Amino acid sequence: MTSKNKVLLLVIFLVLIVAGAGIYLSLFYKSKPSQPDVVYCTQDAKMCPDGSYVGRSGPKCEFAPCPETSIDKDWKYATDTSIGVSFRYPEKLPTEFISTVDWPPKVQILSQEFECTVAGDELSRAGKTELIAVGGHQYCRTKETEGAAGSIYTNYAYAFPKNNGTAILTFSLRFVQCGNYDEPQKTACENERTNFNMDPTINKIASTLVIDKNLISNLFDKSTAKAGDKIGEMTIKSIDDRYTKFTGQITVSGQVNVYGEDDGGANILSDNVCMNVDQADWAKFPRIKGDERNIWFCFSNLDPAKKAFKQSGQATVVIDDYVIDSLESEVWNQAKLVKVTQ
Repeated sequence: MTSKNKVLLLVIFLVLIVAGAGIYLSLFYKSKPSQPDVVYCTQDAKMCPDGSYVGRSGPKCEFAPCPETSIDKDWKYATDTSIGVSFRYPEKLPTEFISTVDWPPKVQILSQEFECTVAGDELSRAGKTELIAVGGHQYCRTKETEGAAGSIYTNYAYAFPKNNGTAILTFSLRFVQCGNYDEPQKTACENERTNFNMDPTINKIASTLVIDKNLISNLFDKSTAKAGDKIGEMTIKSIDDRYTKFTGQITVSGQVNVYGEDDGGANILSDNVCMNVDQADWAKFPRIKGDERNIWFCFSNLDPAKKAFKQSGQATVVIDDYVIDSLESEVWNQAKLVKVTQ
């Protein structure tokens, strides 16, 4: 065989090797499934309305859906604009011999971390406090019971962790004395009392509780506020470095304190008539942002207030011309007494 033929055969051999390798690689990669790109999601979490947390997952790193809470469609909505909370609640309980008092529950939001000190007895003055678990959530439940003619009243307080703080739901229930009834109502009443459990209802209410400062409609920024601005149920009449004066009549309830000439704590409030407003009416008052003190004031028209109130006690009044005094000293807000309604 000539050298020329040898070269030709070598070339053909190399071509066949390259072609075979190409076919093999083509078949290999065609049969091997492609591997998707690995997605690494951040480890931040979102808190759900029931207090649980969900993380990010999936190709788009979206938050997983929150657990669904089964809330009856006929439950009512409640909003407390004084502290910026909203929640849902049943208008009444599905019971015949047990009824609600101070309903819907009142809400308190505390900045301190949730904790529970177990102590007491249900019939004692401070009540019985115990740590319970309902639906996987912890509650510090306090129950205090007292008797009345024909009924027993139990005051409840459920504290639970919320938004790095503590929320508290308070209310009362009235239990009719089953001995007031004849059979078969007496047995029905006793069975209802035996099987009654408020914990699941409160757990559902707590799962709907939302804290949103945007719900607070009575807050205003004094640095940007001006005359004519409507804050809550009142309108700014004038504003300066010390005083913010409002116009607009509102009806409020609270504890009226009548101070004599030597009363009021170191004579600071001597010869004054003042009112500590019930928390339920705080949302009616304008409040400077950052001021979280209890709302109270003294009546600016002192003579009519003295005639209307001879002694301290609970009252409901109509007021106008509310004045916020921002001086950091021994001063207080004022309001004009229009009339006493109760």
